[in-house]
Amino acid sequence: MRPFANSIAARICHHRHVDASRPGLPALLLKTGANDFIAKPFQAEEFFCRVTQNTNMIDYVRQLREAATRDFLTGISNRRHALELAESLHANALRGHFKIALGMIDVDHFKRVNDNFGHLIGDEALKIIATTLQKTLRASDIVGRYGGEEFFCVVVLKRDDDAKLVFERIRATIAGLHFQTAGMAVPLAVSVGFTTELEGSLLQMIARADSAVYQAKDAGRNRVIRH
Repeated sequence: MRPFANSIAARICHHRHVDASRPGLPALLLKTGANDFIAKPFQAEEFFCRVTQNTNMIDYVRQLREAATRDFLTGISNRRHALELAESLHANALRGHFKIALGMIDVDHFKRVNDNFGHLIGDEALKIIATTLQKTLRASDIVGRYGGEEFFCVVVLKRDDDAKLVFERIRATIAGLHFQTAGMAVPLAVSVGFTTELEGSLLQMIARADSAVYQAKDAGRNRVIRH
């Protein structure tokens, strides 16, 4: 039985790009369907097909989940998923478990970037900004693409005064990016509006932060305004 198991395991591992010597491999094969609906004694081809069929289905479900929660362009959470995560943080903040700040981040003069450099460069700019937001914020924070050139984030705070520092760091980091295309520098800047006022619903919090974004733009852009 041992040579048979090793032979089939090797084929499956090659198909799945998995190290055949990894610990717990037999348990992994059973978990993915090696023991379901297979007559004993095992037939080699049926064993192989059953496992690969199940692992392919697992991959497909994972891809569907990613498509349902990720923004197709930037790879960060899409609006719906970010809002779902934010609802949970908002509810816990209302219970007094911790403080949060909600920020809306709008790319300044994005239409000008598209007009001057083309939409492909505009897409690259959005990807760079999304990546910068992920790197600047912590894993416990939420960041998502809200729509168009606007991003959305919820930050868990240790102290209320930390909020302005967090969003100012985001603004300054993006303003300091050196994005080059065809030998030309593409200027990037964002206006940020944020609030720490929890009253009402999450959508009311978003509306307050959005109002602060418009104030930041009216004040000259590339700045952070608190509601």
